[in-house]
Amino acid sequence: MHRARTPVYNIANMKKTFGGIKLYWFLIVMAVAILGVVFGSFFDWDLSKAIASTDNQFGKFFEAFGEALGYALVPIGATLVFMGLKDDRPLGLKILGWAVLILGIGIPTYILGNAATSEFAYGLKVYIAYPVAFVIMTLASMFTYFLAGFEDKSALIKVGLALLIAMVLQLLIINVFKIFAQRPRFRFIMDLQLNVGGDSQFHAWYQWGSGVKFSDMLKSSNDNFKSFPSGHSGTAAVCLLLPLLATTKKNPLFKGESLVLFLVGALYTIIVAFARILAGAHFLSDVSMAILIASLVDFLTIFVIYQPKKQAAPIAETAPSESVPSANNK
Repeated sequence: MHRARTPVYNIANMKKTFGGIKLYWFLIVMAVAILGVVFGSFFDWDLSKAIASTDNQFGKFFEAFGEALGYALVPIGATLVFMGLKDDRPLGLKILGWAVLILGIGIPTYILGNAATSEFAYGLKVYIAYPVAFVIMTLASMFTYFLAGFEDKSALIKVGLALLIAMVLQLLIINVFKIFAQRPRFRFIMDLQLNVGGDSQFHAWYQWGSGVKFSDMLKSSNDNFKSFPSGHSGTAAVCLLLPLLATTKKNPLFKGESLVLFLVGALYTIIVAFARILAGAHFLSDVSMAILIASLVDFLTIFVIYQPKKQAAPIAETAPSESVPSANNK
């Protein structure tokens, strides 16, 4: 008797790559993020009280421009899509490419410029913040245009779409979570205690919408109730897809380029997350959950886009059967 074969899962399965990114790289990030959420569930308040300060210059810088590298992926992705479509003959595709490029520079310019005008950042004037943001996004687009390869246009479009889709999805999910969680920021709670006194109104990340009973005066800034999850950290975590840029060229710049780019994205994400806690804008569980959401979105995006094409099974050739004399033909 032959036993039916069952699939064997081993370390080789974890080393599967999608767009040059190995599965276990994402699993490590997700595991660390889950540990952060668990640890924060018990020590959120104590950690923030120990290190957070609204006057911290490091925190202020990342409040203003911490999302710059993350949002730069939008013009990078838009430029790759544009490069893949600009030479196509149908006029409609050319127009689509230009539209994606213009929006890919304009939208993150507005978001980043707006962040730089925040009172908790540098409070830059509009006529300074927006031009600076525009220069950053434009440079990201220009570098992409001149450095990316032109050999395989479908590969350029794939990478561009992956970056844009992952960014949009994580933004939607995290902002929906913010609406329902209504978790007050640490700096707002401390300001409330200092100026009004009374209860701290702190509640854990999983206590959505509870314990937030403020007067209309205290609710004047809705941003005060957008602590969970961290938007900055989620945007930064999209940079875990940086290794996709290595696939836009015919040859890698150096051995292990994809791993180095992934580590750069991971380090950047950690720095942004730490800065947000330091600024009193978020708790540990806020940044950890944002990283978990964004990294999961990142992986699911490339998992779908970079699925290997199924090849039709070859038709088995059967050997011509030899005629066997029957008993009646003796």
